[in-house]
Amino acid sequence: MRKPVAAVLAAALALAGCGQRPADPGTSAGDVTPSSAPAIPAPVSPTAQEAPVKLGPQAQDALARARAEGARTVAVTVSTEPGQVERAVAGLRGLGATVESSDASVGYVRATVPVDEVARVPGVEGVRQVDVDEPLSNGDPAP
Repeated sequence: MRKPVAAVLAAALALAGCGQRPADPGTSAGDVTPSSAPAIPAPVSPTAQEAPVKLGPQAQDALARARAEGARTVAVTVSTEPGQVERAVAGLRGLGATVESSDASVGYVRATVPVDEVARVPGVEGVRQVDVDEPLSNGDPAP
């Protein structure tokens, strides 16, 4: 006599322990309640898995120095997502930035941004990474 395939498969999975949590010490396998059963995670879209982009520690330090020195604007270098340079440029201009240069072939934008708007640059659509540049020292390099 042939057993239905589903019954054989269910028996094999039960023997293998599939679908059951290991019992905690002091409990039996039958003591697992729905509240202690593992939750099935909700599906997450790929964009929701990525952490929001924020200014890194060096950029935050450079921004703090600029504020302390009374600067009204700072230069930023922005790396963009592939094909997103124009979107990033538009978003930066929306923050009051002056775009100095951009290169779509490498996903690069150089801009001067009002100090009070720099923290919003990472949230601009198409932006991947932001560097707040420190001013170059024109001091004499001779010892």
